[in-house]
Order: sequence, then C-alpha cells, then structure tokens
Amino acid sequence: MSRVKSSVVVCAFNEEKRLYQCLNSIKSQINHHDAEIIIVDNDSQDLTSEISKKFINENNNLKIRFLKIRHVPLTSSRNTAISHCRGEFIFFVDADAEVGEGWLDHILNEFDENTSIVAGNISILNTDSFFSNFIFYSHFKNSLKQNRFIGANMGFKSSVFEKYGGFFAATKNRGDETLFLQNYMNKNPGERLGFAEKSIVFNEFPETLFVWLSQQYQGGKEYFQILKLG
Repeated sequence: MSRVKSSVVVCAFNEEKRLYQCLNSIKSQINHHDAEIIIVDNDSQDLTSEISKKFINENNNLKIRFLKIRHVPLTSSRNTAISHCRGEFIFFVDADAEVGEGWLDHILNEFDENTSIVAGNISILNTDSFFSNFIFYSHFKNSLKQNRFIGANMGFKSSVFEKYGGFFAATKNRGDETLFLQNYMNKNPGERLGFAEKSIVFNEFPETLFVWLSQQYQGGKEYFQILKLG
C-alpha cells in the first residue's frame, strides 16, 4: 500500500459518548494533509462500532481504516494500530478527546533530525464541571510541567517503531508510552523529546472524587511497574 505522511490513531473501548466529536475534530485538522485515520475498536460493548462506521460512510473522501479486535490491553490495541499505519509520522489521540485548532500542523513542526518523538499539549474538555476544573488546574497542569509526554497527544516518526517495535506490554492501560520513551532515550542519547505547546488535545477529566482517586491508584500501580522495568 502507498505511504502517507501522517497516520492518526484512535483506540476506542466503549467510547460512544465522545467518539463522533473526536473523529470530527480530527477531520477538521487533516483536510489539507496527506493523512489517514486508524480507528481501533477494542471489542466495545456499546455503539462504538456503529459510530465509527457512520463517520466512515459520511467521509468516504478521507483515508480511514476501521479495525475491530478482541479485547486486549491498551498497549496491544496501540500496537495493532501501528502494524496497520502507513504514515511517515504516527499520532495518537484518545477517543474521548477533541483536537484543537492547528493541532497537526503544530506537532509536525516540532520534528527534526534530532527529534523523533514529540509530546503535544493537553487542556480540559468538560469545563462545565467544577470538580474537573479543580483537578485540572490544581493537579494536572502542575504534573504536566514535570512530565509532558502524555498518551492522549503524542507523535512518533514511524522509523522509531520500525527500529524498536511497538509499545512494551508491561503495563495494562497506562504508562506504556513512558516506558517506551525511557528506553528509547537511553538508547539514543543524542535525541531530544519535542514539545508542541500549541498542539492541544482537549481531554475529559474526572467529575467525581471517587473516579479521580481510582485513576490515581491505577496510575500509581502502573508507574511502580515502570520504575521496576525502566
């Protein structure tokens, strides 16, 4: 199959609430690009497949591929997508997110001969929730200063995966990108991680304390695993 410049990957598991808006936001940013969209439905039990097919039927002028797989950890879902990507650059966006104006242009501009991995910026989507705003501004924005590399908005030269393979199946749902980055940078000390501040993906943040604490607990477990393997 012929190559394209950019592959945009959306891995989805039970994402009927936000998926259609996510795909439409990506569409609005790739119209003038040589790009494809790869949708991976990780055995969703809701309307994720139907919404994906609806979007594909409405946009038959775009290069879109839809993959329905048996349920696997996020790492394996991402790796499945990578194996089908034809892009010189591969980008990942969460299925419950929306990309901002100029998202793809800004992140592409950060790649150079010493930059094969670029982190994009994150902002809040559900601004109508008091608790979500509190968590985003009091916790997440501060942590983003320490760790800019977030799976919700990240890009790679495809040559990175061709040389080192996909993400490591050592974590289940969070942290695989951090582990991959650590190993890649250790093997390539001359490289730097790019940061595209103006390339923004708007993500949903927890609306209740219980959900946030659950995410923090799971994230802590994954981070501990990364420390052991890093």
